[in-house]
Amino acid sequence: MSNRYIHISFLILSLALAFSSCRKKGCTDPTSLAYDSQAKKDNGSCTYPLNVKKALFFKTTGTWCSYCGDWGSWYADSIQSSYPDAELIEIHVLDEFVNTTGNELLAHLQNMNFGDEGTPHFYVGDTSIQNSYGALESAVSQELFKSSDVAMALSYSIEGNTMNVKVQSQTQNNFVASNCNMAIYVLEDNIIAPQNTIQVVNGQPMTFVDSNYVHNSVLRGSAGDLFGDPLSFEDGKNLTEFNVSLPTSSSWNFSNCYPMAVIWQSDGSDYNFINLTR
Repeated sequence: MSNRYIHISFLILSLALAFSSCRKKGCTDPTSLAYDSQAKKDNGSCTYPLNVKKALFFKTTGTWCSYCGDWGSWYADSIQSSYPDAELIEIHVLDEFVNTTGNELLAHLQNMNFGDEGTPHFYVGDTSIQNSYGALESAVSQELFKSSDVAMALSYSIEGNTMNVKVQSQTQNNFVASNCNMAIYVLEDNIIAPQNTIQVVNGQPMTFVDSNYVHNSVLRGSAGDLFGDPLSFEDGKNLTEFNVSLPTSSSWNFSNCYPMAVIWQSDGSDYNFINLTR
């Protein structure tokens, strides 16, 4: 074979390889968390959310509240231990962890129920629960027993004081997803701060301060409106991205912060809890 034909064959092969390499493989579904905008050919790497029903429960609390550090803490810890798919948000009242999101959320919960019900107090979704562990456990169990109407998955990263959150959602069971909103709440774990609690001394309950109390699931803020932004689904799927600004404050430890994405559905007068992911 002449050198001329060898050069032509080599050129054709090089062009073919170059064309092939330009067709980057990856996830080409824009509704997947694994979506790669540079990918030209799908390689089956797209991810989709597991269809898991979650329960959301709130606890009103305060570092000054001795019962919050006593049976209130025990209730919350026991529910999370017994029901791993139950997620807690702690709303602080009249202490250093108070914030606008918590105040507005608590005002809504109280308005939808019976006004100020004291501290500690629990809500499942936005329904007030009497201060009984049995009542709380029953409400959480009933919520988890419901069908999962939206499967969800979440990924996030923090750079500087910006939290980037991506949430993938997919409707299930022919769910009619009209009037749905997605809210992003920012929480923090492992905050060590004094907490009033109760200790029995000589048969009498007495308040004492636990200086090394660990506060978890503390509501720090939210992205946008209290109940989030309108959520629309195309062919039952959605991928939403948020950027949340975190404050430059020594009281925040970003490594212990995380987002919780909650889907609410408005019925005109209230917001009904649908599902969540974190």
